[in-house]
Amino acid sequence: MTNEEIMRLKIKNLITDKGFNLKQISKMLGRSEAYMQQYVTRGHPRWLNEIDRKNLSQILNISEQEISHINLEESKPDSNNVNIDTDLLEYLIDKVETWIENQNIVCLRKEKVKLIRFLYEEFQDKPKDKRKN
Repeated sequence: MTNEEIMRLKIKNLITDKGFNLKQISKMLGRSEAYMQQYVTRGHPRWLNEIDRKNLSQILNISEQEISHINLEESKPDSNNVNIDTDLLEYLIDKVETWIENQNIVCLRKEKVKLIRFLYEEFQDKPKDKRKN
């Protein structure tokens, strides 16, 4: 996952966790309704500009540094020391997000993380052909 993708996912989760949707945030930033959707899903713009970051941090009541790409490299874990089955993790994230969306429920990021972590621990030792059942 690239730094840009990590930041887009983080911002999307912060928005959702605070009870907003992308369209609402776009309007609050004075942008077109599709602005944040395009940023999150298409990666355009690549990074939010300083004014949008400042306004977004105020809307979400968080530190601007939390959504600044400048500090992203410093906080990124050393991937050489982590042994994670990324295929399984991506599969579980996709399934959990789809399930939440289909249930039409609001799920805080912390709850999602707990669920994905639990499922990951349950499935990580299963053979790949048994995982998708």
